[in-house]
Amino acid sequence: MPYLSTGLYREVVDWVPVVTTVLGAIIGVGSTLLVDRFRSGQERDRQWEEMKRESYVQFLVAAHHTQQALCMVTEGASEISKAIHARDAFRVNGIYAACEQVMIVAPDNVRVVANEVFELLREFRDRVDEYDHDVPEHKVALDGYKQRRDFLRDLMHNDLRYATRRRPIASV
Repeated sequence: MPYLSTGLYREVVDWVPVVTTVLGAIIGVGSTLLVDRFRSGQERDRQWEEMKRESYVQFLVAAHHTQQALCMVTEGASEISKAIHARDAFRVNGIYAACEQVMIVAPDNVRVVANEVFELLREFRDRVDEYDHDVPEHKVALDGYKQRRDFLRDLMHNDLRYATRRRPIASV
């Protein structure tokens, strides 16, 4: 096979290892970049979900503590003292900051109900001097707040569960 020893064949054969090495490097680097991008996207999604979870928990805890503090204020103080303690209950329990966090991270349906819960607490705070445990309308109002809070908790739970299902599982 004398034609195989010609110069052109030798030059092509000499380039095959170089070309295959370069192609292998391109494929290797490309696949590594794709996997890293996929993983960073998943990590970003996990961080976002964790931030939402923390915001939701902070809001629900702050709402609960604020409501409990307001109920304690209603018992046995003067009207002026009740108003001062009611405002302090809002400030000390961090309901304002927790509400703002939820307004930033939550989807629209959660934001709307969170705002309703917040406004019901504010209404309770503003009427704390009138509140009487024995008056049926007041008990109904407090029960209405608790129902909206429970509905909000369910919305938050569903939002977090849906986000977890939506995230693809890494097979890499």
